[in-house]
Amino acid sequence: MTNHSDDHIQKLEETIAQLQAELGQLGDEVFAQQKDIGALTQLVDALTRRVKTLQPESDILRSDEDSPPPHY
Repeated sequence: MTNHSDDHIQKLEETIAQLQAELGQLGDEVFAQQKDIGALTQLVDALTRRVKTLQPESDILRSDEDSPPPHY
């Protein structure tokens, strides 16, 4: 009976070790994704500021100023 308990404990320890390794990998991936999200947020903010500062005399029309093509 002790042999069976020892085998069961060993399997549990192996499972725990594997789960700990996978948890560490997931933590690393989440950290990397958070860095990417931060960088992308900064880019979106910069682009938003740039679009807001566009001069009205630029070639870009606002959606309410743009008329549909004649075939509509």
